[in-house]
Amino acid sequence: MPNDNLVNMNEAVQAIAGIPPRGPKDQTPVDTALAIYLNRIDKMQTEVKKIGVEARLVQEEIKQLHQLMDALKGTMDSKGTIDLSQNPDLQKQLKEVQNKYGMNAQDKVKFDTFERERLMESLSYHSSELDREHLTKTKEIEALRSKSEQFILIVKEMSSTWNRATSSIIHNMK
Repeated sequence: MPNDNLVNMNEAVQAIAGIPPRGPKDQTPVDTALAIYLNRIDKMQTEVKKIGVEARLVQEEIKQLHQLMDALKGTMDSKGTIDLSQNPDLQKQLKEVQNKYGMNAQDKVKFDTFERERLMESLSYHSSELDREHLTKTKEIEALRSKSEQFILIVKEMSSTWNRATSSIIHNMK
């Protein structure tokens, strides 16, 4: 039932607000509103974690591309050509990256100056695309955290106001 989630969240709200537990029939509109906000906060925090994992994976891909580019630059001779015939590990890494990003994946092991420049430009382009993706994910995380913090402040204010109001009513009853 959709209300069950609100009832479970209500227990958390009551704990925060210091309100004694009540059954679902005794819920006030304030309880329901607090439960809704807490539910939204929980969903946002879950989304932040999910996007954070994705951002870390993208960051790892960027790191691997940079390491590959550095390794390729390290194999360049004085004429600006690259010969990977003596480096099967680097050949394998390059092949995997070429396949992953849909690059012209030939079984080349020697690259002349022009081919090397095109290869490095292509790797750099994919790295830049991943940088943009990482930046987008980082901005999504910041936006979700900001919204979550706003909701947390609302929940605190609502519970504080609720506590003051109920305390005042109880005090006036004495």
